Parts: sequence; C-alpha cells; structure tokens
Amino acid sequence: MDIKYDASVVPYDHAKAVAQGCQTYEETTTLKQEAMALYKAARQFKRPKAEHKYHMVHHVYARIRSGEMLAKIEKAEGGRPRKTGSSTEPVLSTYADLNVDKKDAFIDQSLAKIPEAIFDDRVANTDEITIKKCMAWAKEFKQKADLNLDDCSLFQMDIQKYPALEAGSVDIIITDPPYPRPDLYETLAQCGQHVLKDGGSLLAMATQKILYEIHASMSKYLEYQWTIAYLTPGGQSAWMPHVEYNVNTFWKPVLWFVKGKYSGRHIGDVVKSAVNDNQKALHFWGQSVSGFLSLVDRFTTSGDMVLDPFLGGGTTAFCALKLGCKFQGFDIDEKYVFQTLEYLNQWGYKDDA
Repeated sequence: MDIKYDASVVPYDHAKAVAQGCQTYEETTTLKQEAMALYKAARQFKRPKAEHKYHMVHHVYARIRSGEMLAKIEKAEGGRPRKTGSSTEPVLSTYADLNVDKKDAFIDQSLAKIPEAIFDDRVANTDEITIKKCMAWAKEFKQKADLNLDDCSLFQMDIQKYPALEAGSVDIIITDPPYPRPDLYETLAQCGQHVLKDGGSLLAMATQKILYEIHASMSKYLEYQWTIAYLTPGGQSAWMPHVEYNVNTFWKPVLWFVKGKYSGRHIGDVVKSAVNDNQKALHFWGQSVSGFLSLVDRFTTSGDMVLDPFLGGGTTAFCALKLGCKFQGFDIDEKYVFQTLEYLNQWGYKDDA
C-alpha cells in the first residue's frame, strides 16, 4: 500500500492497515525505513506538522508489527534456526538469521506490548509523535502492568446506601448504570456529590433515548461538563428500545459531570472500542475492555481512586487497576462481586482478604 502523505485518511487507521499487510520481518523493516525517510524529508523541507506525524505514525506502527513478529522468534546470538519437532509447524529464524539489531528489537517489542486501544488513543490525541515519546508510553504501561489486589476493594451494596462511603475520597466515578432504571442516575449523582473530591469527575454511560431525563436529574447535584462519544463499531451498543425507533446505533453517550469546577488536562471527546468487543462473559451488559482502557486512561493518572457503583462484570475494575489506579467497586447483586473477584484473580491478583 502507498504510504505517501494523504490528508484525507486517519493516520493510525491507515498505518495499521499497511503494517498488518506485512507478512515477513523483512517487509516490516522496509516499511520502517521508507516511513522514516519520508518523515525526515518532511522535516527537512519544512512540510506541515500533520505530514510529519503521518509518516512517523506509519514508522511506529511498522515497529509494532515488527515487535509482534519478533516476539515469536527465538532470541539467540546466532546459530541454526530453532527446531520445532513438527514437520507441519514452521521453523522460526533466530535474530542472527534475520540480522536483527538488538536495540531495534527492544524498541519494537516494547511498543508492541502497549495495549492497542491505549496506543491508538494516544496517537490520535498527540500532535507530535516521536520514538522517545512512544517509548515513554511503553515504560509507563510496563510500570502499571502488574495487577495488585491491595489497590482494590469490592463489596456488595445498594447504591442507595452511598452515605456509608467516605466523603471526598474518590477522584473519579466511571460506571455503566442499568439503562432500564433512569431513576438510578439521580442517585448516582447524589453519590458523586458525596464521595468525589472537589473537581472530581463522574462518567456515566447512557443510552440516547433517556439523555434529557437523566441530564436534568443529575444536574441537580453536579455540574455538567460534556458528553463523550463512545464509538462501538459493529452495532454492539444496540439496546432493545432502539429497535422500536428503527435505529441501529454505533455509539453511546458518556455523560461527564464534575463536582465543582474541572481543572484537569484537556480531554478528547471521542473514545473508540474495538469491533464487537463487549465483555459479556461475566455480565449481560458487560462493556469492552479496549474501549474502557481508553476511557480510563484518558481521565485518570496513576494512583487515582476510581469508583464503580454498578460493578457488573468488572471491566472498569480491570482497566483501572491495569492502568495503575486504585479501585473501589460494589454491586447490589453479590454474585457479580464474587465473579469480578474471580475474574481479576485470573490476571495474577493475590487476594489477601
């Protein structure tokens, strides 16, 4: 595919498609070199910054594709290709066979370990992309990657009992309330008024049909800040009442309210889930890990206390802990509390309770 600058395409979408078309390590190397040469030429001839980013994004995604391939290759100084013991299984080359530079290999594999949703989101919302910046993201994610139940508190509780929670103890609430119960959104806002720190945010996923109703009820207690568009490719956000109105929706609104005045960083207002990626294994209304990783990453910093009062299948819990946040969550149904705990334990948590 052509990687010459094209202002009409989304850089990371195009770059991923080109990179995924590479079938060999040699092809990724050629793509890396071509994209870097175009990037350097764009800088030398003082082309628009959007063109610089376009070429660097293609270079970076070629590195990610390279890292994915290198992860499957035997790490060896030299010698013969590894024997697989099977005549039907392909024999993988060594680093030496492919003339792999160790520094390049380290960079490529480090970038390949960043979750795709987070990387795409940061690329889309960063004006200038450099290898140094991408490696800083890789280092940040590696530091956050170890999950720790010491930072997690799960319990059974009805949200109506929110006064029992410590006042002013939460940095952000991220939750997906039950849409058939719009009345619970008002209780959620009351909970936010109680538990959030000054300037803290509440993100509540909703459905389009009840937006006016829940906006009015929540605004009694918190300041409305914005609505985030949560894209759900593949039509995965469909909810039965939409059928009644002859609508197949491909996005969900996430209402953003603040206790007092928001003074944090600038936020991009579009989040994208992977295609048909909803996490339904533990809860019927379970949400996409890829989408929620982007959402949590955008609104939090490491060490923040995240609350989800509608725990469900535990997607918010997993994503918050994966990104180095502390987490507190509860659900009216004790079954989902235990299921979430079991789900988290599968990812290496140690339950010391």
